[in-house]
Amino acid sequence: MVNIITDMHLGDAILISPSVQQKPYKINSEKFYNQIVGKHNINKKTFEENIKYYSKDTAQFKKIYEDVIQRLSLLEGNVMNSDTSKLRKNK
Repeated sequence: MVNIITDMHLGDAILISPSVQQKPYKINSEKFYNQIVGKHNINKKTFEENIKYYSKDTAQFKKIYEDVIQRLSLLEGNVMNSDTSKLRKNK
């Protein structure tokens, strides 16, 4: 679940990014999200059932989201470090 939710949040970021918003064509968000869950070998219905299940177990859902936040923070740190390295090389 952590991997799927992490990818969903990354997908959200892609869909709202200015570069995507300025495209002359629209990304089919439903298809986009279906591809994310498909990547994890489940379907939309199974994902929604899992969300419903974990919504009833708030302690477990909180733990899942702590892991999601940790992964997203690590990814953000990796991007920031990569950008900083590129800036240093270009000076």
